Amino acid sequence: MDNVEVELKFGVLGEVDRLFAALGKLGETKNPQREDLRNVYFDTEDKRLFAMNAGLRIRRGPDCCEQTLKIRGNNVGGLHEREEYSVPLERTRRKPDLSLFPRDAFPRGTDLKDLERRLRGVCEINFNRERCDLYYKDCVFEVSWDRGVIKGGSQTFPINEVEIELKDLNKTREEALLVMSSLVTSLAQHRLALTLEPFSKMHRASLLLDNDRNTQQFIGIKPFLDLHSYIIELLSVFDNMYGLLLVKREPLMLGCLNASVKILIRALKELRLKGEVALLGRTREPIDYREDLDHIIKRLKQFHGLCRKLEKKFIAHALEGDTYKLEQYVDEIKTYANVTQAFIVPLKIRVLLSLLIKSDD
Repeated sequence: MDNVEVELKFGVLGEVDRLFAALGKLGETKNPQREDLRNVYFDTEDKRLFAMNAGLRIRRGPDCCEQTLKIRGNNVGGLHEREEYSVPLERTRRKPDLSLFPRDAFPRGTDLKDLERRLRGVCEINFNRERCDLYYKDCVFEVSWDRGVIKGGSQTFPINEVEIELKDLNKTREEALLVMSSLVTSLAQHRLALTLEPFSKMHRASLLLDNDRNTQQFIGIKPFLDLHSYIIELLSVFDNMYGLLLVKREPLMLGCLNASVKILIRALKELRLKGEVALLGRTREPIDYREDLDHIIKRLKQFHGLCRKLEKKFIAHALEGDTYKLEQYVDEIKTYANVTQAFIVPLKIRVLLSLLIKSDD
């Protein structure tokens, strides 16, 4: 797992001051810190890094100055996985030094000197971070609560989120997913003010800059797409529509979000009818997952019902150009994700699919 970042991200409704007290009840917490972090992200005029699905930043804190390159990877079901390279940088340096990164972090044939020469700051992402290390079920997590602002072009967007990054483990990938799912379930039981936040800070900044990430390629049912793959694709659509709705606040995105949830519920019911076998961990012991699946479907139905009731009012105020009311409605949807515990559903589905053996295997 060298140079791979694996993390969960959740939005926060207001304050989540009970977070670290809850963590202390779940496992051992160490190394608490508070930091004021200033980040400048870079790209070229013609968005070369964006085209590579890469994010490049210089981060300055009280005791650090580093440059980081993140290569966009998978972001499905609330779990972010991507390559990450961080190296210390002299405080007097104003632009990244690309020669400090491994050469194979960039596509073959990239002219690093020319790329570096053309770099310019495109946005700032500044926030206060409160964090600690959590030792939970033989895994080590860094849990951070970030509050601040994204500045992209002439626009700003608030940051209020929790990140749970997997730092070290002695388990298989499947077992690590189970531990993360267990941790999220425990946090939900503490009734913390958490909600869905599918997009990274840089992704949201790119939306403010009107880059191409504000588009969605919709899927179709194809003969070669099995039910498991289709559910994962539906989760991807759900994540994208929800994330876009938070930033863009457009009625089409709410309609697509509601449609994706409706189809996802139907697909999960079909999965339940198939009666596939789920095997747990290295022991490959069969487990009964039907109750968990029923809870997932129930939460999605509750979330879908609340969002559907809001859709007509959302459209009406969007057509009137009432941005204040749209912001209120988006806040309501974030609250729905909390009260129905829909914020834990994407990860739960991903973990469940990782345990199932397809009936035709």
